[in-house]
Amino acid sequence: MSLMMAKDFFHVVALLEARQGQVATYQVEILSIDGLAKQSASGTQIDVDGHIMLDRIYDLVIIPGFEGKQLATLTLQSHDLVLWIRRLIQQQIAILAVTTGVYFIAATKLADHILLATHWAFIRELNGLFPSCSFTKNRNYLHAGSIYSTGTLLGTFDALLGIVAQHKGDYFAQLCASHLLMTSPQSLNPVLPMYRNHCDEAVLQVQDWLDEHCAAENRIADLAQQFNFSERNLKRRFQLATQISPNQYLQQVRVDKAKKLLLTTDMTIQQIAYEVGYENVSFFIRIFKKVTACTPTQWVK
Repeated sequence: MSLMMAKDFFHVVALLEARQGQVATYQVEILSIDGLAKQSASGTQIDVDGHIMLDRIYDLVIIPGFEGKQLATLTLQSHDLVLWIRRLIQQQIAILAVTTGVYFIAATKLADHILLATHWAFIRELNGLFPSCSFTKNRNYLHAGSIYSTGTLLGTFDALLGIVAQHKGDYFAQLCASHLLMTSPQSLNPVLPMYRNHCDEAVLQVQDWLDEHCAAENRIADLAQQFNFSERNLKRRFQLATQISPNQYLQQVRVDKAKKLLLTTDMTIQQIAYEVGYENVSFFIRIFKKVTACTPTQWVK
């Protein structure tokens, strides 16, 4: 499922590029080591576009997840694939490993110093197979150098949006996020990958709360009490994990949600300011410009 989901994601990207009058950035291919079709866990045949070429340069390689029961039998079957992935890492080519796909990253022996996200159900088995690696159940995704890893399908979307933001800028990534909407714009996860690249579960819970309730006042004292921190410890832990303060993170979330509303609704700047938690529209515009280096009106143009 993660394989076709990624292909559908880049189809949306291509449609938006065409609508914006842009040249297509990505040519998406499904490849296998031998160039032969493969079978999914449910028995569906997956047709491929060709075989992996060792001398070809790729901009991004996505390693899909597979059934966890195969973990114990992959060693003899995956030698060539592991060697190829090892080469990609050495060349600093971006790799996104989805859930159990981190097996192949760990098997290269080049990720011993990297924290890798995977599906929670397979952390113990992966730790047993690769005791020198560290695995965690990050619900978003982790990013270290050229390696991206995620433990969830939603995290896959977030990682792809983060990668697109690097290639094509924040505005286009927000446009993609908006067109992937299945509910209201307010319910979309913020595109703020750099602030979730950690495994402090307590801080992640605070971030989840701020994401969901960004329009509320969210005083530090109230957050500390709700999540069983002292104020000082909350500020320290949050800063250590995310590299910014809780208030700065809240500003980032509010601005991110404002961007989605700018793209998907006919709300006025004043209405959007109120919707994301600012009663003073001038203060909202000032914060928006501080975060993005332009006003809301300038950003949407």
